[in-house]
Amino acid sequence: LDVYLATNRGRPFAWGNHDCLLFAAGWVRVATGADPVPGVAGAYNSPEAALRTLWQHCGTVDLVAAVTVALGEPLGSPHLAQRGDVAAVPTPDGPSLGVVIGATVACVARPVGLAFVPLDRVLKAWRIG
Repeated sequence: LDVYLATNRGRPFAWGNHDCLLFAAGWVRVATGADPVPGVAGAYNSPEAALRTLWQHCGTVDLVAAVTVALGEPLGSPHLAQRGDVAAVPTPDGPSLGVVIGATVACVARPVGLAFVPLDRVLKAWRIG
């Protein structure tokens, strides 16, 4: 996980290339060898196109619901999240996905880099395995 975070620390945000969905999905792929959203990378380049892509691949435009389609039911409580789990955190633009790294969640930041959100702000979390 540390190597994955270091690799993504300086990457610029880009819809369909390096955004919250692909950051979380990339970690799942590295950790498990399985792509939770095959065919999504590069399939969109704007927020509107991202919603269309979610609908096409997951049958919903709700990001949290789409993650549930891809990863299964969320943990019973976000407080059960552990290092390496995927988490949704609130932002002014709606939920954003990140990876739990301890007491914080690493998320893609705009325009470049990673932001760190306290674990107590997690909306939902999913165990990967």
